[in-house]
Amino acid sequence: MPSALGGGRTLRAHGAAALLLVVLACLRDAPTGTGTAGTVVVRASVSGSGVATVVVRVAAVDIPAPLVFNLPVQNGVASGSLTLPSGSQRTIVLLAYDAGGVKTDSGSVTVNIQPGTNPLLSVILTALVGDVPVHLSLGDPAIRVAPSLLYLKPGDTATVAATVFDAAGMPLSDSVHWATTTAREVSVVQTGPRTALVTALVPGATQVVANDKGAAGATSVVVMNSPAGWAVISQYDMHAIDDGGWFNVYPGAIDSGSISVVTDTIAPRSAPYIWQYLFPVGFTGGQAPATEYTAFAPARDVYFAFWWKVSNPWQGHSSGVNKVVEVLDDATPFGSYFYKMFGPPSGPFHTQVTFETDWPAANFPENIDTTAITLGVWHFSELLVKRSDASVRWWLDGKLKGAYSGAHYGGTRFNQAEIYPGWGGTGDTKSETDFMWFDDARILAQP
Repeated sequence: MPSALGGGRTLRAHGAAALLLVVLACLRDAPTGTGTAGTVVVRASVSGSGVATVVVRVAAVDIPAPLVFNLPVQNGVASGSLTLPSGSQRTIVLLAYDAGGVKTDSGSVTVNIQPGTNPLLSVILTALVGDVPVHLSLGDPAIRVAPSLLYLKPGDTATVAATVFDAAGMPLSDSVHWATTTAREVSVVQTGPRTALVTALVPGATQVVANDKGAAGATSVVVMNSPAGWAVISQYDMHAIDDGGWFNVYPGAIDSGSISVVTDTIAPRSAPYIWQYLFPVGFTGGQAPATEYTAFAPARDVYFAFWWKVSNPWQGHSSGVNKVVEVLDDATPFGSYFYKMFGPPSGPFHTQVTFETDWPAANFPENIDTTAITLGVWHFSELLVKRSDASVRWWLDGKLKGAYSGAHYGGTRFNQAEIYPGWGGTGDTKSETDFMWFDDARILAQP
């Protein structure tokens, strides 16, 4: 990770530079992984900068899971004492967020931590140009956070609890410290030695992390745009095929491996089990490797949320069409409403919703947020189709991508949902092996 010890900038809000004074070790010969703790004091003067929260992430080869800390800003100063395992090559990343939870600035430095209190080192925040998702695993000691996944709506609260285990798997009485990996979606307040209260703020996806002595455990939190009071008609975690009310249209797709259950230890919901759709070299357009569907009682309005990931690279279809999921209705001969990935064969790709209930099809491109889809990472998508007010809305990772009124729906009620990653369009052939993966599908409806 690049160092940010130089090249500070003037912050956009009021032209003030945010100087983070970090009390760290500058020793070059400290042994790696001494097994004792060092105290790291972080102090950031952010007065006039617009910075409301600073997130600190600490990683090293001998720290099994990245440690995460939150530093609130009071009277223009973000400060806190961090207890870290002593040793060499500790990479400390600092991310600054404004009051709206938007990342504004970042800095990083790699240093050695010695036992006890460490001498002074300065880090200057620079313009934020990107961020790498933090994927947490269990350390030694290990920390398990329950529940492993929370689905919340803005304003909801939930309690999370951590259990700390020693190397032999025996519970410990250690206290943990809580933090969030972002500053926008949720807040977290410690309520006990190993418990915390999570409050959902705005839609999106994040993690709540428990830290203790170089170990970390996390729970994934999804703050949804789902309507209140609707019935949950499907909630499935992809641990098997043809299970949980989901069925495969073509059994041969399972036998051939076109769809399968594979493992992904950092899958956001049902790790390690996810669904994999295979697009081998020679795969032709106009079809999907497999189709999984779930049928339900007739409903006017449907909310369909799911996690998905596209391989990187991905060869897009020459038509620009790469379907992902769809909702079907009782129209004759059929009515289908697709959530898809649209773009030229080499990208960039954007979300798009298509209604295939009349001919020609009605395409709804992004008209709110037009940020391109990032390949090779997990995304949380939401699709809301409503006959009751002739509208359609959809989101990606909590951001509203498109919203339209006056949408024309065929038939009278929705009755089926499908995970159908159809490639194309007709024609065209895959010249590379590609994949789509799915992890957890949640469907709500009202009659």
